[in-house]
Amino acid sequence: MLINPAVIALIAASFLVGVFTLYACGVGLRIIWQWDLDSAGEDQLQLERKTYLVSSILSHVLAIELVSLFLFIAVVNHLHTFFTGAMCAAGVLNVNPYGHLTLAARTASFLCCGVWLVVNHVDGRAHDFPLIRFKYVCLLGIGLLLVVEGILQVRFLAGLDPQILTSCCGTIFGEGSRGVAAGVAHLPAPVAAGNFYFAMC
Repeated sequence: MLINPAVIALIAASFLVGVFTLYACGVGLRIIWQWDLDSAGEDQLQLERKTYLVSSILSHVLAIELVSLFLFIAVVNHLHTFFTGAMCAAGVLNVNPYGHLTLAARTASFLCCGVWLVVNHVDGRAHDFPLIRFKYVCLLGIGLLLVVEGILQVRFLAGLDPQILTSCCGTIFGEGSRGVAAGVAHLPAPVAAGNFYFAMC
């Protein structure tokens, strides 16, 4: 399944995002330990130049990560035609144990990257970079999350075997089904609506 062009594009995007983010994490470690805005030394000037460069790169790279969540969903939904029993993305994610883990990791990284971009924007508008250490500490966690996400995604995509008979949506979300997905699908309408609006706030 890895020879599918959409799958290759998805893996390539994750690889590039991961490489640039890990590079930024390396710069971030130096900034966490050595940043001193009161210093006029050469090391501080180099860190200031690098933080501008890294912030600019990450603004684009993490934006790609945000978009790639929707690309992942679109690719998985497209792949359902290769699997007997799958009628949509839900069936493909159920092909192996890494499907839902990958989706969860991608959703978590989507939220974390979005928050980081907001923090970075706020920090860049201040003249004294008040959030610089905080945002790079957070970036270390995002870098680790992106590595885990990349590994899970490769394991999921590499384990897609068209010979596997997977479950359709009716089986996953059916009345007699067990699991988190079935439990969420059978919540009473007022509870589901309340959770939806709470999550959107």
